[in-house]
Amino acid sequence: MKVALDIQHMYKSSQPDDKGRFAYGIHEADIVKDYMHKTAFLMQQKGIDVIINDWDKKILTGDYWQRHQYANSHDAHLYIAGHLNVDSTQADQLIIEYNLPASYPTVIFAHILGSNLKNYMNSEKVLIKAMKADDPEYYCLDKLLMPAVLIKPLSLYNSSHMELFKDQGLFVVAEAIRNAVEEYQKTDIGI
Repeated sequence: MKVALDIQHMYKSSQPDDKGRFAYGIHEADIVKDYMHKTAFLMQQKGIDVIINDWDKKILTGDYWQRHQYANSHDAHLYIAGHLNVDSTQADQLIIEYNLPASYPTVIFAHILGSNLKNYMNSEKVLIKAMKADDPEYYCLDKLLMPAVLIKPLSLYNSSHMELFKDQGLFVVAEAIRNAVEEYQKTDIGI
């Protein structure tokens, strides 16, 4: 199995200084980078092949459409776009989104990931949302040829999540993502 982990907001050609939302002295992309690198580490320990952003090697860099081309041409089996929930009105929700029309494997993976995040994060509220073409975040996953999800496993506006930003707390998120990939891999649709 080969998984593309995309730290979104960072590494854009058109907006090289973009780091997402800034709140409480934290840039969104810094937290996403941390949990995605921890996820990559845990996946690699389990023998899962990982593609993750690398500016110097030009891996998953550029605008989103360029990253999608990279993932497609390098035969990724899953694509996970990392974000934080920056909507203060939904600060208590873990959010997983995917584009419509969606393949059956995409929907299955989204639900497996949602279940794992709910269990690992001890959360009652997981929103799994299908995005239509007019959704402002649709382009984050557009034209990908493999199951792809956009995840927002933490909120900048949730005080209990703030504790996870410290020290080893982001391993909880990384473990949930890694476990979801392993669980998906064991299904009859996973590679």
